[in-house]
Amino acid sequence: LKACVLGHDYQAGKTVVDALNIDNIMNIALTTTVIHFYGHFGLMDDAVRVFNRIPEQKKTVICYGAMMKCFVENGAFDEAIAIFERHRAVCQESDVCVCLFL
Repeated sequence: LKACVLGHDYQAGKTVVDALNIDNIMNIALTTTVIHFYGHFGLMDDAVRVFNRIPEQKKTVICYGAMMKCFVENGAFDEAIAIFERHRAVCQESDVCVCLFL
């Protein structure tokens, strides 16, 4: 998927995502990569859908950072701040880690 993002090849990436059946995969690294893929191509509804399917207790600072980056890159600044606030409410990790993604 990273190669598809770097090569701006949505169709190839979509083929990979479809083959993964992402709705049934709970690998956080893979799921986060899919969020980044969708965000890169401006498909925020798909990125949010994948993010929301991750159980709260399994979401890491990386997941929150990927979702915030998607929002920022697509001009959805209020949504990025809302995700940051959601992260602060449920995570004990340093807020500085999340800010590094922005």
